[in-house]
Amino acid sequence: MYSPEVKLILVMSLVLLGCGPASVDGKDGNGDGADASPPNFGEPEACTNIDLLFVIDDSGSMSEEQANLTTNFSKFADIIKNYRNVDDKPVDFRIGVTTTGRDMSFVLDPNPPFPIPGIPPFPKQTFNESGDNGILKQPSGGGPRWLTGDDASLSSKFSDLASVGTTGPSTEMPLLMTRWALQAPENNGFLREDALLGIIYLTDEDDCSRVQDDWEEGGSHGVCGSRPDEIIDVQDFIVDFDNIKGGSGRWAAAIVAAQSDCMSTLGDATEATRLKQFAAAAGDDSVAWSSICSGDLTGALQAALDKFDASCAAFPDID
Repeated sequence: MYSPEVKLILVMSLVLLGCGPASVDGKDGNGDGADASPPNFGEPEACTNIDLLFVIDDSGSMSEEQANLTTNFSKFADIIKNYRNVDDKPVDFRIGVTTTGRDMSFVLDPNPPFPIPGIPPFPKQTFNESGDNGILKQPSGGGPRWLTGDDASLSSKFSDLASVGTTGPSTEMPLLMTRWALQAPENNGFLREDALLGIIYLTDEDDCSRVQDDWEEGGSHGVCGSRPDEIIDVQDFIVDFDNIKGGSGRWAAAIVAAQSDCMSTLGDATEATRLKQFAAAAGDDSVAWSSICSGDLTGALQAALDKFDASCAAFPDID
């Protein structure tokens, strides 16, 4: 009788002899001289899930744009329902909408930068304004704070959800409201780990993201008011979005704003200097830009989808 150790050695030897060598000098294990084929892992597949976050300016200056957007959002929803990615596969969309405003308090200085002889200064006024604070708009029928691409009533629901009005705060903070939207407990469940995050900004003003209250606007304070050191650096938001999504390749943005002061049938728009800085810092691979003064915003919305489609095609594998 063999000892247990010897039996184990004999069994292992028989197994190895039966299997034969997997490859010797580039030949297969049959020894017939055929080349061994490397494993085929296939080409990377484009993602099939996209979470769309719309951050829409709801300040008083957006009255003309809002009417145009209501019509275009319905068309955009129709495109989404039949959208297919670069691999010709259907895409599972989630659509959330928030606005550019937060609760804030500020002082308005109506006086010009230089005193006018003989005219006493006007009193400063304190204003308190209420915003959505990044919380996604909720459909009128209740339920989750987002829509899905397979909703049979997507067009009407999306148009209703995206008609955010023009009574929001006068200081737009789209970048900060994106951060808050991605972190708000009320929005839990909107973001999916395996989905590309696509952010669409729609505004006719610049970003003035700040956390502190009680700054002064008007007079000599400029567009974003006094204490410019309180304005959050645009690079901070890129780091935020990377951390929230687990990498720069898992989110992209489309900005519909003004690259320079412009006028159109949709009204006037102010150069979005900080949003341009954000786009430059994120890079062309992450951000697309369209003018809000283009008149017809269907092209801008299609450009957004094209950008997200390209980012989806390069979406990194989930660890």
